[in-house]
Amino acid sequence: MSDDSAPTAQRALVVDDEVELGRLVGDYLSREGFAVDVVRNGADALELARTTAPDVVVLDVCGERPPTARRTAPCRSGRVSGSGWSW
Repeated sequence: MSDDSAPTAQRALVVDDEVELGRLVGDYLSREGFAVDVVRNGADALELARTTAPDVVVLDVCGERPPTARRTAPCRSGRVSGSGWSW
């Protein structure tokens, strides 16, 4: 018998070009109960966001060229198609 009332872990997406820093942030979020995905760039973040619909995104806006912030603008505005976001 399954317990359908069990809470589902919230999903977090960490975007950081520095592998160790991304893992560190991911570890902290995991300890707080999040299911965590870590990627290294904005293109990978958008691709993953379309399929996983994270509840929170932790974004390093300083590392990537072109800047991650510009690449993930659709994510920040809630316009990632197929994810079900409704901001």
